[in-house]
Amino acid sequence: MKIGKAEDVTVKQRILLHLSRFPGYGPEGNYTVPFDLTQDGIASVVGITRAHASIDLKKLVETDYIVAWQAHIKGSRAKRFVYAVQPKGSLEAASLKEAVEKAGMTVEALLDMKRCDPDTRWKTLSPADRETFGKACVLRSPIPRKDLPPTRTGVVPTDYGGMIQIPRETADMFLSKADGESLRRWHCWAADYWLDRREHAERLFHLIKAGRNLEANWLAVRMKSDILFSPNEDLLRSLSLIVPEDGLEKNIIWLCAEAALGCRDMGKAREMAEKLRKLDSPEHMTVMSQI
Repeated sequence: MKIGKAEDVTVKQRILLHLSRFPGYGPEGNYTVPFDLTQDGIASVVGITRAHASIDLKKLVETDYIVAWQAHIKGSRAKRFVYAVQPKGSLEAASLKEAVEKAGMTVEALLDMKRCDPDTRWKTLSPADRETFGKACVLRSPIPRKDLPPTRTGVVPTDYGGMIQIPRETADMFLSKADGESLRRWHCWAADYWLDRREHAERLFHLIKAGRNLEANWLAVRMKSDILFSPNEDLLRSLSLIVPEDGLEKNIIWLCAEAALGCRDMGKAREMAEKLRKLDSPEHMTVMSQI
């Protein structure tokens, strides 16, 4: 077989490579099976939809490369269809692995989203699916996969409960391939998503990233109680990124100072106190006394 680059490895070949990493499983065993061997687990790793995975898995079963049976999944009492390589599939997977490594790649780089080449994966996504994937990548907190549109050319990774799970470093790699306008659009969507769910800290972050500065200013002012009574490093970072709008300078700088005090960041608190002094704000002395 001729394999020179990642695109040369077909979906069925990727499935075989993935399943070959779980030797020893079969219908004769009396044990629970990892989620990675279900249709959803396989689809997530290989980067296809569950429907696509179902079609290729059926073909591999019919040709005796793999076997399918129902088993209990680790962490769940329910039974689901699972898959494992047969001897014929193991031989084919070993040959594939050798060809992949000869081409200067590794199986892990082909299958593991955390190690894959973002350029290659990004180019394989359709424009519509890039939108879905981009929205998933800008999120900092997991949301249900069903809250995003379905994809046809790639799969957004989820955990067993159906919540989106993309490692931050991986998401950042993919986002580095997007243009500024796309990033703003995705952050706009995320800001509005969190509005309906009253997650103010997440909405504030995405408003800032989307360039919706005036809205970010007013939201920060409305979050006064959160900032005063539950300050944290994340809120402090967001407040530090806000450009104060005319008429709100003293409010935003004072809130940033209070967040810095709550996080015991005296350097940032002094910086904000100095800005308040230059604005002739009486809060300057209040912040200095707290310091």
